[in-house]
Amino acid sequence: MESKQRKLKNNLFISGTALISVALLDVIKVILYFILDPTQRHVLKEVIMQNQISEGALIGMIVGILALEVALSLFIGLSARAVAKGKTKNALYIVVAIIFAIVLFAGCIFYFIDLFLSEITLLSVIEVVVSNVFSAVVIYCLFDICICSLKTRKVNGQSGNVDTKDINADEGVLF
Repeated sequence: MESKQRKLKNNLFISGTALISVALLDVIKVILYFILDPTQRHVLKEVIMQNQISEGALIGMIVGILALEVALSLFIGLSARAVAKGKTKNALYIVVAIIFAIVLFAGCIFYFIDLFLSEITLLSVIEVVVSNVFSAVVIYCLFDICICSLKTRKVNGQSGNVDTKDINADEGVLF
């Protein structure tokens, strides 16, 4: 039973770390996307001109959404890592992870629908595929965190809440 619990906690720790890493890579992706692609800056200027909204409001909205995504990813990832280390038993992050995964999945579907409703070019198809693969990795990490968390709780309940200090003292543990 201890080896199963150790494996689940290692997997939970790794998935939490992966989610944090992917969130930071997403920030870099968005920054590079607007810096390196001049067509995106042109599209932003057209949106601002047509809708008569301020450039600061639009950029603020983009930064706000990105900050919310990073904050959610950090909350879920750090909570998963803390549970894997045995420091906390908070279950709120599981609910947030499920909701976040559903929102990301819906975003992937809408991104595909938008692709087929607009002019299809090779570049747009590559962009949608790469973006959805990136989102699929995040969704996988979120579901892995949820499954490992629930299984860890189940194993802890069956084994009479094994002390995590004894498990972390073993040599085979990654964290």
